[in-house]
Amino acid sequence: MTEIEISTTSGTSSDEAPTLETRHRLLEAAGEIFAEHGFKAATIRDICARANANVAAINYHFRDKEGLYRQTFDYWVQAAVQEYPPDLNIRAGDPPQTRLHAYIWSFVHRALSAGRNAIHGKLIAREMVDYTGILEQQMDALMRPSSEILAQIIRDFLGPQASDEDLRFGYCCVVGPIVFHRQARYVIDRFLPAGQYDPAGLERLTDYLTTTAAAGLRQASHQIQARSG
Repeated sequence: MTEIEISTTSGTSSDEAPTLETRHRLLEAAGEIFAEHGFKAATIRDICARANANVAAINYHFRDKEGLYRQTFDYWVQAAVQEYPPDLNIRAGDPPQTRLHAYIWSFVHRALSAGRNAIHGKLIAREMVDYTGILEQQMDALMRPSSEILAQIIRDFLGPQASDEDLRFGYCCVVGPIVFHRQARYVIDRFLPAGQYDPAGLERLTDYLTTTAAAGLRQASHQIQARSG
């Protein structure tokens, strides 16, 4: 994942540039520490030490720990979406399986990539366990657009006679396995050969999940048509 660039327009004074750089370092460090420890266990002192910043900078830029967490979450989600857009710029008129593959590829990489790219997925995984409400607060702005892309793909697979329940089942059929790989990786590795989440492994996982999801959605479409007469 590429780092988000901070705007340095000609209107930015030499006094402002170090301040913006400090804010950037804090967001980077906070993402790492919140991902490692969760909101409750993370400390402002540790974040500032990693960012090489004064504790007072938190108050200046974010007001408090909650403000830092909220902006850190926004920063890393936006970075992940910028790196791995949900539609990968695939056209809406392309075949449903092409769009489904693009969506799953993007989701898999946002959730399971290693190194710096993993911070977004770890933050969301931590939030699911150490709940603060940030996901609920950011749902519309950050997650609804991605959800709407997937919902349209599923509608195109299932057809116009699909019910809301059909759409919900289809949505979970696509998203559920990826979330399970993110949340239960260490449990899976305990009972099965360890998975490979390197770039080649993520490509294989994407292809497998696309194949199984598409097959399931097509079978569901046949059942919906039969049910509708």
